[in-house]
Amino acid sequence: MEKEMLYKSRSFSSCILAAYQLMSKNLRNILKATWLPVLIYVFILASFLLINLPNEEVVALGIAHFALYIGVLASCLLGLIVTGIWALSRLMSILNEEPRRWNFMRAVWLTLNSIVITLAITAVVVAVAKLAGGYLAPYMQNHFWLFLCMAFFILLLAVVLLLPLNYVFMKYLNERDMRFWHDFLPSYRIGLRRTSFIFITLFITGLIVLILATIVMLPYLTLTSAYYTSLMGHILGDASDLPGYFPVLYFITTAVVYFLLWYVSAFIIVVIFFMYGSIEKRREEQRAIRLEEQQAPIPESELNDIPPISLQ
Repeated sequence: MEKEMLYKSRSFSSCILAAYQLMSKNLRNILKATWLPVLIYVFILASFLLINLPNEEVVALGIAHFALYIGVLASCLLGLIVTGIWALSRLMSILNEEPRRWNFMRAVWLTLNSIVITLAITAVVVAVAKLAGGYLAPYMQNHFWLFLCMAFFILLLAVVLLLPLNYVFMKYLNERDMRFWHDFLPSYRIGLRRTSFIFITLFITGLIVLILATIVMLPYLTLTSAYYTSLMGHILGDASDLPGYFPVLYFITTAVVYFLLWYVSAFIIVVIFFMYGSIEKRREEQRAIRLEEQQAPIPESELNDIPPISLQ
């Protein structure tokens, strides 16, 4: 897309509207670019979820061939990561019009770096929780509200630390001259100063996606609920009332549902894309204003107020 369309000062609602307009107008191109990696992704995910359904035969097979079972699960997880990166890079190629290979390598490095950052933030949050828990433990036994306050504070800390990463990650996926760790702290500080804008944008977007995802997930949730209901009856001694083709039905339903769900979730990425462009445009406008203030001539009235310089 044209850079002029991206770099505009937008409100949170304008970012969401721009993302909707882009996806609705370019849905065919997005599907054409991403359907293959998304299809492989959902097939692997459906297989992974099917294998992990509580089942006596699967459990017995896992115990008898534990190494094989762990290998299959690890292969599924690795396949999900690779195909997820592949799909993300294809989507970004539509958004930033960079070559697919460049976007794929950026998505690979972003995934690896985000794992490191997530582990670091998790360590910080856990450390704060342990310190606060150790200090407040004698008081929390009789004052449950202290525990709630501590949990709320830790959650708030995690949100504040994570929100600026949305700007940093999208900046890395768009700017060729950005080096992740070299430019991480300056970019993170920029995102931190825009935390309120990022929060309200993603909060409203999350509500929209949650409603759509709930509707899309209904067939999958219905089948999963039916399976666990039948499983509980089987544990209590009742005969299973599930049809013999249930695994096939579960696999196909899961694949279709998560295929649609990926494109619903992709809406969040597009919103972050426009949110990044809005932040960049506002920074550019602020720099222009400061430059004008520095270059503005001194008014004549102020020049007359300057006392003459004595030569003595």
